[in-house]
Amino acid sequence: MWKKKVAAALGMTFLAGSLTFGSTASAYIINVGMEDLAAQEKTADSGEKQEKKAEIAKEHGNAKDEKKKEIKNFREKKAETSVKEADKKVENSDTKKTIEEAPKASVTPVPQKREEGQKPLVSNKKKEETKPFVQKKADESKVPLQGKKTEAPVQANKDAVETKNKKNKEKDRFQEIFRDDSFIYYMDMRSARNVPIPNRQERMIDVWVKLKPNSFSDEEDAKAGKYYLEHYYINPKDKQIQFLCELEVTGRPSNAIKERPYSSQNWENLVPGSVEDDIYHAVVKKAKSSSSIGGVAIPSASDVLDMLNIGL
Repeated sequence: MWKKKVAAALGMTFLAGSLTFGSTASAYIINVGMEDLAAQEKTADSGEKQEKKAEIAKEHGNAKDEKKKEIKNFREKKAETSVKEADKKVENSDTKKTIEEAPKASVTPVPQKREEGQKPLVSNKKKEETKPFVQKKADESKVPLQGKKTEAPVQANKDAVETKNKKNKEKDRFQEIFRDDSFIYYMDMRSARNVPIPNRQERMIDVWVKLKPNSFSDEEDAKAGKYYLEHYYINPKDKQIQFLCELEVTGRPSNAIKERPYSSQNWENLVPGSVEDDIYHAVVKKAKSSSSIGGVAIPSASDVLDMLNIGL
């Protein structure tokens, strides 16, 4: 009886202990499971944060690298530009100096000795390549051009002087005596002569008159340089004129001309207002104002009257 009670007590105790141990173990297992789950979630969260940080850091790093690369490219371009400008300045200064010294320098450049330990300049190579070329150009092109430039003004001045002298001679020879709506009339002072009238004791004026078209009347003839030459005998005593020939000239006249000879029957009396009337009075007036024509003195009106009185 007593053994049964002890066995029952022990069974109850074991059952109670097993229940207690079971609940405690279950609670412990659940607690451990929750802690593992929380740890896994924490690990997962930290992993995502690390990945995000890594991605952000990578993006910043790429942006920073690109910025550094742009800065580096800009500095390299700036450095290249500075070097090119410096080389260009050196090259221009060397070219200018070489051109200025071209007449004095020789064609082949003499290389300069460099002291030991001295660093060569960056543009030395360009200087050595530029100097012979510039020197050659200076010897071949510049010197002849200077000669041409020096000779050109001299030749131009010479031509201008010759043209001016020619115009002055032309003006001195052909002097304007009058003009009308159609022509400008010039008297040839070089060929004008005071000659005796055949079979008479009187004298007459042998004169050529040049007629240039008035530019307002005949522009085509004026541009072409066309003009006319007329040959006259003028008798101041009887106020008569005799026509010999007329030439139409473009450029220079020909000496092979045909004109009618002198004849006492060809004297014409002056018609007032005619071209011959104007030519007569203009030539006589010009002849009287001139000291001599053709080397022979022209008698004045008083001389003519004296000769007439003596003849009477």
